[in-house]
This record gives sequence, structure tokens and C-alpha cells, in this order.
Amino acid sequence: MNAQLGPDDGLNIARYTSVNMLDLIIYGDNMKLDAKAITRWRQKDDFFVWELDVKKPGVYYIVGDFACPSGDARIKVLVKGSDEQRWLAVNQTKTWGSAHAKSSFVRVRFQQAGRKEIEFHPGFPWKPVNVCGLALYHGEVEPKRTALAVKVVKSP
Repeated sequence: MNAQLGPDDGLNIARYTSVNMLDLIIYGDNMKLDAKAITRWRQKDDFFVWELDVKKPGVYYIVGDFACPSGDARIKVLVKGSDEQRWLAVNQTKTWGSAHAKSSFVRVRFQQAGRKEIEFHPGFPWKPVNVCGLALYHGEVEPKRTALAVKVVKSP
């Protein structure tokens, strides 16, 4: 992975695996993926996949930063190969930019280590969303909402 949490996060950086946005796989004609974000996620049929290696079984939090100026939205999170289905609440933001993105997270449990695929689909209600960062936090304790993926920066 080519990202890490910023030095002022106040959390245990070793517990985080941050995504290189270019490693995500998008399924949608209008979605745009670059090193900073997924943008133009507008259509209800569009979705994206995060493939990652989980080092050990246990409780994890999928943490994301989202910009959604057109109203509150929800994102369905599916862990492939399991019955895990969760809902990320996306709160309305002022703009599409990452500077105003808000963090949200869901708790999942991986029974085994190994390669995992996590799918992100539009939920109901659906509003267009920009994805400005994703991270996976390992631990039983819920991460702080104010110091999550917003702090994700590219490694030097």
C-alpha cells in the first residue's frame, strides 16, 4: 500500500492499512479514478471493489472519507465470500472536495486471514458521492470519528 496516516492522527498507525486509490477497481462508465479520489460516482448501478490482504483474522473497521453535497446517502458494503453486509452512512458535505469530506466507518469480522474483496454499492437513499480516502483499521475498539481516513496522505 502506498499511503499512511498523517503524523497528527493521535492513533496507532500500525493498526491501519490505507488504500492506494489507484488499486481500486471501478465498475461504471462515468466514474473517474485517480490517485486522490473516486469522483463522478453518480449512477445507482456503478460500484467499486477494494482487494486487500488481511494479515490476521479478527475485527476490523472499514473507514472512508466521503464528499456528498447533494444530501445524506448510504453505501452498501459487501465482503465477498461471506454473509457480511454493512451500511456506511454518508453525511452531507459543503462541497465535492476532500477538504470538506466527512469520515464514516463500518465494523466487519474476518474469520480467516488472506485475500479479501470488499464491494461498495450505492444504497438507499442514494446521492452522488466522491470517495476521498479508504482505510482498514484493525481492533476491537471503535476508531475515533475525527481522526480517520481524512488524515490519509500519500507516502513519500
